[in-house]
Amino acid sequence: MPGAVFAYPGQVSCPGPPTDQEFASLIRNASLIIVGTVTGSGSDPAVTDRGWLDVTPEAFLKGNPSASPIRFETGFPDPCADPTVATNRGARLLLLAAGEGGRIAWPAPRSIYALAGGQAQSKDKGDRRPIAEPDLVARIRAQTNQYSIPAVSKDDGSGIDWLRTVLPVGGAVVGLLLVGLLLMRVWHRIDPS
Repeated sequence: MPGAVFAYPGQVSCPGPPTDQEFASLIRNASLIIVGTVTGSGSDPAVTDRGWLDVTPEAFLKGNPSASPIRFETGFPDPCADPTVATNRGARLLLLAAGEGGRIAWPAPRSIYALAGGQAQSKDKGDRRPIAEPDLVARIRAQTNQYSIPAVSKDDGSGIDWLRTVLPVGGAVVGLLLVGLLLMRVWHRIDPS
């Protein structure tokens, strides 16, 4: 076909490791940054190029913490996604994702890091250097100032301890009220007007 340009997988130029400014931009533009494990996947039977992955979070570096799995919508594979970096069921990942209205798209390969053995490996073919997981988390936390671990159950959430909190504070308030009433009675004896 005259004038047609065909691209072959070998011709795709993938970006290298993000610069500090590019990485800061990825963090700033992400609405959700989590560390979690892939616990499920599937495809949409109505649309051939759409599927989903469920990731159960273990820590939130940006976003509202929740213990329930987060569903990411997937599409055609990105040509820059390295197939040797696992993102299948059981894989532990750090994801920098963006989404709105409850719909979260599977991030680009530059925003996916597979975590194993204390190392983080980018899913991007152009970024082959491993990073220590604590260093990657520290870089992200330096900008988000967040590291939240979701409660496993409702019992793990914040609550109030009646014996150690309510009773002592309530007793102190009642004691102060009684002292105030006693002082007011003494004052009225001195100056009844």
